[in-house]
Formats: sequence, structure tokens, C-alpha cells
Amino acid sequence: MGRSKILLIIGLIALAVFLVPDVLSMFVGQHRFYDEVNCQSCHIAEYDEVNRSATGTAHIKAANNTNYTTYLAIGGIDYNSSDGTIHSVDDKIWTWNGTSSSWINGTTAILVSLDHDNNSEIDGNEICHLCHNASLTGKSDAHVITMRTCDDDWCHGNRNYVYNDPELFNTSQTMIDVGMVLNYSGNIHRAFYLSQCDEPTGYAAGNPFDHTMGNVKGDYISKGYWACIGCHSEIQVNIKISPGEFNHTGGPRRKYL
Repeated sequence: MGRSKILLIIGLIALAVFLVPDVLSMFVGQHRFYDEVNCQSCHIAEYDEVNRSATGTAHIKAANNTNYTTYLAIGGIDYNSSDGTIHSVDDKIWTWNGTSSSWINGTTAILVSLDHDNNSEIDGNEICHLCHNASLTGKSDAHVITMRTCDDDWCHGNRNYVYNDPELFNTSQTMIDVGMVLNYSGNIHRAFYLSQCDEPTGYAAGNPFDHTMGNVKGDYISKGYWACIGCHSEIQVNIKISPGEFNHTGGPRRKYL
């Protein structure tokens, strides 16, 4: 075997060391998904925005709230801090058990944490899981990627459902109910929001907890959330506007009747 072939084989093996983990993580369990997928290597702009913006900081705090992440994972619709219960969209009641530090329904105990490395912070690719980990939508395959948008039923709500609960965040003020605010007849952005709600994205909506989501168009998530990112996203887009071909130059002058 020639020297060039040996060097080629060594090069291919070295390349595989870096590529194979990300490929494998698409098809194997939760831990490999957490440990090996480097979301920010492809989504640099989005990741940088989350880490440096006020909006991103708020979402990092939410991702570090295990009551909220568990609330998402079990489809909660009401949290009652006085008796330590969560009522879910599928008519289940979950009770807080301080001894086991988990939420209990029958023989099922659960506490969902996105802090995979247990350093009490949401860092690295952990923040990505708040909106994209399917286990937070009631699915058992934690390594499956999903899409959760601003006007999701369990995030900031839409014109149909608002399931966020301010008590989860120890505040008397509600999280901004996006859909309800934008659907208000006096809101200047109402027409844009409702128009986008009637257009589908390419993201499949699904039926988490056998519940039909309120921000869908047909089988897909709607574009309603575009009304949110238009003002609250800092990612820049370079566009070029081409002027129309029609102009008033040339030809004889005359009056318009």
C-alpha cells in the first residue's frame, strides 16, 4: 500500500471521529443527543442572540426552572402553588412530592431538567432543548427534534389557548399573552398576525397530549409567530430591493386628464 493511500485512510478516520457522533446522535438515545450534538456549530447567529439578548436571557431563566420544564413535559394547563398541584390538558393531576423532589401522578414520578451537566446553569446547547426537545411536548423519544414557536399554547399563547402560568415563575404578572394581545381589535399588528395565522409553515404541528394546538394551519404550525420575531429577534437579514421597471422618463410630456 502506497504512502499516499495510508495518509488518505488516516485522514478519513480523523474526519470520521468528528462527524460520526453528530450523525449517530440523530438515531440514538437522549444522552448522546445531549452530549454530542453541537447545535451552535450550525446555528451560530441564533445561539449568539440567545446568549446576549434580554429576550434570550429570559428564556435561559425559564429553561432553568424545572417546574416549568416539567409543566411543559406533562402538558400542564394550571399550576396551583397553594396545594402543590398541576392540572394537565389530558385531565391528570400531578402533585409535588418534596421527599423525592418530583411531580407524581399515580405511580409515575417526573422532574425534567435541561441542566444536563448539573452545573446549575443553562449553557452550551442546553438552551436549545427548551424549544426543540420533543420530550417537552409529551413524546418519549427525547432525541427527536421538534419546533416550538412564540405563540405555542404553552409558551406565550395564541388567539385560541394560553396555558402559561405566572405562578411557575413566582410572579403576579402574566407572561405576555402574545396571541390574545395581537388579536385585540385595537392592536395595530392585528391584521398582520391574523393574516400570518392563516398561512402554514413547513413544520408539522402534531397533537401533543392528544390536544389540537391553537397556532396551526391545517397540519402545520402557522406563521403567526412571525409577528413576534419581526420585533423581538435581533438576527439581521441582508436583502436587496429591486425597483420596478416602470418609470416616467422618456416620451413626450402631456397632461393627465
